Amino acid sequence: MIQTGTRVRWTSQSQGSEKTKEGIAYLVPKGFSPRSVMFAKTGLTEATAQIMFDGYPRSHDSFVVVVDREHGQKKAIYWPRVSQLTEVGLDSDAKSLVDLISELRRLQQKQRVGWVGKDEAVWIRKATIREIVKQLEAKP
Repeated sequence: MIQTGTRVRWTSQSQGSEKTKEGIAYLVPKGFSPRSVMFAKTGLTEATAQIMFDGYPRSHDSFVVVVDREHGQKKAIYWPRVSQLTEVGLDSDAKSLVDLISELRRLQQKQRVGWVGKDEAVWIRKATIREIVKQLEAKP
């Protein structure tokens, strides 16, 4: 099953040609427009990314996919059909984020830290987050 931070690949079709694309997937919950969640989840802005889709919210969970481009161009954000996505694996940045979320979950259970919202945002002391980040950066 694809998770946020997973590297995915799919083949798109446009004007009679096919192109295989690869990027990092970010969950869009069913019923939500990807435009309403993509910048918050990806950390990108309109200045750093180009939206390559339109459409209405879907009746199932889906993913926006951030694709790096060549020559310093803006990143591209796509919204492919889930059935077209093939999991390639987690990239190193995503692995660090997954580790950080896992550690925050552990701290939540240990210190009864409360979650805020659906996107796994947390109320937690800044010093604790800095410590977790230092530990992740120190890992080989």
